[in-house]
Amino acid sequence: GINAEYMGDLSHLCIEEGKQVWKVHASVQCMSDDGNLFDAALLGLSAALANLRIPEHFSDPDSGKLYITKESKPLKMRHQLCPLSLGLLDDRLICDSTAEERDLLSTHITVVHTTQGELCSVYKPGGKTLPPKQFSKVFDLAKQRADYLKGLLSSVT
Repeated sequence: GINAEYMGDLSHLCIEEGKQVWKVHASVQCMSDDGNLFDAALLGLSAALANLRIPEHFSDPDSGKLYITKESKPLKMRHQLCPLSLGLLDDRLICDSTAEERDLLSTHITVVHTTQGELCSVYKPGGKTLPPKQFSKVFDLAKQRADYLKGLLSSVT
């Protein structure tokens, strides 16, 4: 899994230490799934969090009431995440497989890098073992995808 702290600085959600925090909910609604839903959802979530603004606030020490101002500040992001999901079909790596191709894959793997190139997560839910040559290629392709997505994410944040 991916820890939320990996993406954003959760201390920026603190209103009053030990008492109150902002709570962030993110929902992804899938209208159609013809493959690679996880990558699309994670990219969308990463871009949304990078554009999230937290309301400025202050507390009245006498009444203990919290007041929200019209000003806001961006959530400080530590990393934006760049996933790449691949599958193995007849000893060939398939990137961004369709739903039809996904049913034919002998194994599946998702690698997530940060926009800084740091490996964040690897998820391989069973299936056939990847040969070492293919495993190495997966990581090379994931790094290339992260470099490409870094440019795209910077244009929407």
